[in-house]
Amino acid sequence: MASETAEDVLFPGIDVWVERVSDASGVLVVEAVSTARPGRCPDCRKLPILLLMGAQQPLDRHAVDCVTTICLAAHLSGQIRDVNDDARAGQLSFAEAELRAFGVAPADLGRATSTPQVRELIRFQTDRAAQLCAEGRTKLDTLAQPARRDAATMLAMTEATITRIRQADHDVLARNVTIGRTRKLAIAASAFLRPRA
Repeated sequence: MASETAEDVLFPGIDVWVERVSDASGVLVVEAVSTARPGRCPDCRKLPILLLMGAQQPLDRHAVDCVTTICLAAHLSGQIRDVNDDARAGQLSFAEAELRAFGVAPADLGRATSTPQVRELIRFQTDRAAQLCAEGRTKLDTLAQPARRDAATMLAMTEATITRIRQADHDVLARNVTIGRTRKLAIAASAFLRPRA
């Protein structure tokens, strides 16, 4: 019997090269390169989070680091935004150890309003996402166009989501913290109208 590679286990039937696998706060992060359509997770059936770049040139290690940082920020802000929906669907957005550290029970995330402990957990996670955004912003120059424009657009949308979470005083259970369609269109339009130096 042949031994299986990480690629065979994580992406069966997909031509992919796995560069690195790590655990970020209970979320498995897999850095992989492929031109194939991604499969769904066999357990939760979710599609992986993707950052689609228009770049045709290969990305060097610094550029991959930039994209990974921005994707992690976007993923974390999405987890924060959707924490209530995920909890009601029986899924945890954050590691149980983090919930315990803030005195939050999984059931607390499915309530109609946030307890002070939930707000502190969300504040902590929001600060982490903001820190990743700041780090990603410093790395944007490692990308060539049009990948830089695409990454900057994702970064701006993630920062807008973080702003909405903070404006809601970290009560993501009682309020919809998504950014509106008009704001999304403004961010995208701004990216395409920006000089492409």
